[in-house]
Amino acid sequence: MNRYRTAALPLAILAVATLAGCSSDKDKVRLPCPQVAVVRELARYIDHGRADVQNSDTLVAEAVMTGIEGDCGFEDDGIDIDFNLNVIARRGPGLGGDRVSLPYFIAVLGPGDQIIEKKQVSLEIKLDEGKPTEKKEKLDVYIPYGQDKDPGQYRVWLGFQLSEQQVARLRGTTESAAGEATGNANE
Repeated sequence: MNRYRTAALPLAILAVATLAGCSSDKDKVRLPCPQVAVVRELARYIDHGRADVQNSDTLVAEAVMTGIEGDCGFEDDGIDIDFNLNVIARRGPGLGGDRVSLPYFIAVLGPGDQIIEKKQVSLEIKLDEGKPTEKKEKLDVYIPYGQDKDPGQYRVWLGFQLSEQQVARLRGTTESAAGEATGNANE
Protein backbone atom coordinates (compact mmCIF):
# COMPACT_ATOMS: atom_id res chain seq x y z
CA MET A 1 0.00 0.00 0.00
CA ASN A 2 1.13 3.52 -0.67
CA ARG A 3 0.41 6.36 1.72
CA TYR A 4 -0.85 9.65 0.42
CA ARG A 5 -1.59 13.00 1.94
CA THR A 6 -2.89 16.25 0.55
CA ALA A 7 -3.48 19.75 1.79
CA ALA A 8 -6.11 22.22 0.67
CA LEU A 9 -5.02 23.82 -2.59
CA PRO A 10 -6.50 26.76 -4.51
CA LEU A 11 -7.31 24.62 -7.56
CA ALA A 12 -10.53 23.60 -9.25
CA ILE A 13 -10.48 20.58 -6.97
CA LEU A 14 -9.16 20.84 -3.43
CA ALA A 15 -7.04 18.17 -1.93
CA VAL A 16 -6.33 16.14 -5.04
CA ALA A 17 -4.85 12.86 -3.96
CA THR A 18 -3.81 10.94 -7.04
CA LEU A 19 -2.12 7.86 -5.76
CA ALA A 20 1.00 6.78 -7.63
CA GLY A 21 0.27 3.07 -7.35
CA CYS A 22 -1.16 0.85 -4.70
CA SER A 23 0.15 -2.64 -5.23
CA SER A 24 2.43 -3.77 -2.42
CA ASP A 25 3.65 -6.84 -4.33
CA LYS A 26 6.81 -5.89 -6.24
CA ASP A 27 6.27 -8.64 -8.83
CA LYS A 28 2.93 -7.27 -9.96
CA VAL A 29 2.36 -4.42 -12.38
CA ARG A 30 1.76 -1.22 -10.42
CA LEU A 31 -1.73 0.00 -11.23
CA PRO A 32 -2.81 3.60 -10.81
CA CYS A 33 -5.10 4.27 -7.87
CA PRO A 34 -8.23 6.36 -8.12
CA GLN A 35 -8.04 10.07 -7.52
CA VAL A 36 -9.50 11.09 -4.15
CA ALA A 37 -10.45 14.77 -3.94
CA VAL A 38 -12.55 17.37 -2.19
CA VAL A 39 -14.57 19.45 -4.66
CA ARG A 40 -13.35 23.01 -4.09
CA GLU A 41 -16.73 24.74 -4.29
CA LEU A 42 -18.18 22.25 -1.80
CA ALA A 43 -15.30 22.26 0.69
CA ARG A 44 -16.80 24.95 2.92
CA TYR A 45 -19.95 24.78 5.02
CA ILE A 46 -21.69 27.77 6.62
CA ASP A 47 -24.92 27.40 8.58
CA HIS A 48 -26.99 30.33 9.80
CA GLY A 49 -29.97 28.18 10.69
CA ARG A 50 -33.26 29.85 9.85
CA ALA A 51 -32.12 33.40 10.46
CA ASP A 52 -33.55 36.00 8.10
CA VAL A 53 -30.40 38.07 8.41
CA GLN A 54 -27.15 36.19 7.94
CA ASN A 55 -24.25 37.72 9.83
CA SER A 56 -21.68 36.75 12.46
CA ASP A 57 -24.32 36.97 15.21
CA THR A 58 -26.57 34.39 13.53
CA LEU A 59 -23.79 31.94 12.60
CA VAL A 60 -24.57 28.46 13.92
CA ALA A 61 -21.43 26.71 12.67
CA GLU A 62 -18.93 26.73 9.87
CA ALA A 63 -16.46 24.15 8.61
CA VAL A 64 -13.80 23.59 5.96
CA MET A 65 -12.56 20.30 4.52
CA THR A 66 -8.79 20.80 4.69
CA GLY A 67 -7.28 17.64 3.28
CA ILE A 68 -7.24 13.91 2.73
CA GLU A 69 -4.68 11.33 3.76
CA GLY A 70 -4.75 7.54 3.49
CA ASP A 71 -3.95 4.30 1.74
CA CYS A 72 -5.30 2.24 -1.11
CA GLY A 73 -4.84 -1.38 -2.05
CA PHE A 74 -6.02 -3.75 -4.73
CA GLU A 75 -7.98 -6.89 -4.08
CA ASP A 76 -9.01 -9.56 -6.59
CA ASP A 77 -12.23 -7.82 -7.57
CA GLY A 78 -11.74 -4.19 -6.60
CA ILE A 79 -9.91 -1.36 -4.92
CA ASP A 80 -10.07 -0.66 -1.19
CA ILE A 81 -9.40 2.97 -0.24
CA ASP A 82 -8.95 3.82 3.46
CA PHE A 83 -8.51 7.50 4.19
CA ASN A 84 -9.05 10.30 6.67
CA LEU A 85 -11.02 13.39 5.77
CA ASN A 86 -9.60 16.33 7.71
CA VAL A 87 -12.07 19.03 8.75
CA ILE A 88 -11.75 22.20 10.80
CA ALA A 89 -14.99 23.59 12.26
CA ARG A 90 -16.01 26.35 14.60
CA ARG A 91 -19.18 27.16 16.44
CA GLY A 92 -21.04 30.40 16.12
CA PRO A 93 -23.15 32.28 18.64
CA GLY A 94 -26.31 30.84 17.06
CA LEU A 95 -25.47 27.24 18.05
CA GLY A 96 -27.55 25.93 20.92
CA GLY A 97 -25.28 23.38 22.57
CA ASP A 98 -21.83 22.16 21.65
CA ARG A 99 -22.48 19.62 18.86
CA VAL A 100 -23.14 20.00 15.17
CA SER A 101 -23.96 17.56 12.40
CA LEU A 102 -22.36 18.48 9.06
CA PRO A 103 -23.92 16.83 6.00
CA TYR A 104 -21.48 15.72 3.31
CA PHE A 105 -21.32 13.29 0.40
CA ILE A 106 -18.95 10.70 -0.97
CA ALA A 107 -19.31 10.05 -4.70
CA VAL A 108 -17.58 7.36 -6.74
CA LEU A 109 -17.15 8.26 -10.40
CA GLY A 110 -16.30 5.69 -13.03
CA PRO A 111 -15.12 5.78 -16.62
CA GLY A 112 -16.52 8.82 -18.43
CA ASP A 113 -17.12 10.56 -15.07
CA GLN A 114 -20.41 8.74 -14.58
CA ILE A 115 -21.55 8.65 -10.96
CA ILE A 116 -21.50 5.02 -9.89
CA GLU A 117 -22.51 5.68 -6.29
CA LYS A 118 -23.23 8.72 -4.15
CA LYS A 119 -23.69 8.39 -0.42
CA GLN A 120 -24.87 11.19 1.86
CA VAL A 121 -23.58 11.02 5.41
CA SER A 122 -23.09 13.32 8.39
CA LEU A 123 -20.01 14.29 10.32
CA GLU A 124 -20.76 14.70 14.02
CA ILE A 125 -18.45 17.15 15.79
CA LYS A 126 -18.32 18.39 19.36
CA LEU A 127 -17.19 21.98 19.00
CA ASP A 128 -14.90 23.74 21.44
CA GLU A 129 -15.96 27.19 22.54
CA GLY A 130 -13.84 30.05 21.27
CA LYS A 131 -11.50 28.09 19.00
CA PRO A 132 -11.66 25.95 15.86
CA THR A 133 -12.02 22.19 16.32
CA GLU A 134 -10.09 19.74 14.13
CA LYS A 135 -11.63 16.39 13.26
CA LYS A 136 -10.36 13.42 11.27
CA GLU A 137 -13.18 11.34 9.84
CA LYS A 138 -11.99 7.81 9.02
CA LEU A 139 -13.56 6.61 5.77
CA ASP A 140 -13.40 3.49 3.66
CA VAL A 141 -14.50 3.25 0.02
CA TYR A 142 -14.50 -0.03 -1.87
CA ILE A 143 -14.74 0.17 -5.66
CA PRO A 144 -15.50 -3.11 -7.41
CA TYR A 145 -14.17 -3.29 -10.95
CA GLY A 146 -13.58 -5.88 -13.64
CA GLN A 147 -10.11 -6.95 -14.76
CA ASP A 148 -10.79 -5.32 -18.14
CA LYS A 149 -11.20 -1.87 -16.50
CA ASP A 150 -8.46 0.65 -15.80
CA PRO A 151 -8.64 1.50 -12.07
CA GLY A 152 -7.14 4.91 -12.87
CA GLN A 153 -10.44 5.84 -14.53
CA TYR A 154 -12.21 5.87 -11.16
CA ARG A 155 -12.41 8.84 -8.77
CA VAL A 156 -13.75 9.52 -5.31
CA TRP A 157 -15.10 13.03 -4.72
CA LEU A 158 -16.19 14.51 -1.42
CA GLY A 159 -17.92 17.74 -0.46
CA PHE A 160 -20.40 19.22 1.93
CA GLN A 161 -24.03 18.62 0.95
CA LEU A 162 -25.17 22.22 0.64
CA SER A 163 -28.52 23.84 -0.01
CA GLU A 164 -28.92 26.16 -3.00
CA GLN A 165 -28.88 29.10 -0.57
CA GLN A 166 -25.59 27.95 0.97
CA VAL A 167 -23.96 27.52 -2.46
CA ALA A 168 -25.10 31.01 -3.53
CA ARG A 169 -23.72 32.50 -0.31
CA LEU A 170 -20.36 30.75 -0.72
CA ARG A 171 -20.04 31.93 -4.31
CA GLY A 172 -20.28 35.49 -3.04
CA THR A 173 -17.75 34.94 -0.23
CA THR A 174 -14.01 34.56 -0.68
CA GLU A 175 -12.49 34.63 2.80
CA SER A 176 -12.39 31.71 5.23
CA ALA A 177 -14.12 32.46 8.49
CA ALA A 178 -13.05 29.10 9.95
CA GLY A 179 -9.69 30.65 10.66
CA GLU A 180 -6.44 29.31 9.29
CA ALA A 181 -8.14 26.41 7.56
CA THR A 182 -6.28 26.56 4.27
CA GLY A 183 -3.48 24.17 5.25
CA ASN A 184 -3.40 20.52 6.21
CA ALA A 185 -4.95 19.80 9.58
CA ASN A 186 -1.77 17.97 10.60
CA GLU A 187 0.59 20.86 10.00
